[in-house]
Amino acid sequence: MERTRLTAFLAAIQAAAQQRGETTRQRLEAVWETAAALVAEGFSALSAELAASAREALLEEYQSGKREGREEILSALLAALRRMQAAGSRAEWLSALADAAALFAERCTVFLPRGEFLHAAEVRGFCDDGRERILSARVWLEEAPAFRSAMEAGEPLIVQRTPRELSEALAAGLGGGDGRTAWIVPVRRAETTLAVLYADGDAQAPDAPGLELV
Repeated sequence: MERTRLTAFLAAIQAAAQQRGETTRQRLEAVWETAAALVAEGFSALSAELAASAREALLEEYQSGKREGREEILSALLAALRRMQAAGSRAEWLSALADAAALFAERCTVFLPRGEFLHAAEVRGFCDDGRERILSARVWLEEAPAFRSAMEAGEPLIVQRTPRELSEALAAGLGGGDGRTAWIVPVRRAETTLAVLYADGDAQAPDAPGLELV
């Protein structure tokens, strides 16, 4: 029953996304009224935070008037959400998370906490050498204050791409980037950080609302 209701909810988002103007707003409002009701009923696949973030992100995107590529991005995001919902293992879930984040950033990495350090589980958008460096690196939290701060606050953080903020080990894999920014987004359940998403870009900055929605 729960999977059927989730599928219907995602279909409603997709239908609303294909409309324009005031019709878009009205249909999205209806979708989030449904989401609020499901949350109130204890529908485990949703949360109040997700509903609020998704509503804000989608409305911002569709009010901006930039329609080029929007249907393709939305379709890919919905596919990733379905993969996350149906994942039979942590590895499948992490892969879907990374693919979803890659829709909104040139480069991204999903890190898993391992006590006092982070280990890269999934990497997208890096060259082969950079990818191998990141996958083999241990990012010690005492050497990466930006990651520690984001995890302790439980909130997304915009940081400078420097060894001082991200650690020497990670900076070696990231390549040049002094003065440029990156996003660090903790993925949490209750008070526990399950993973940490890192995202950056050289040609263009990551899409912040999109990353937070993911």
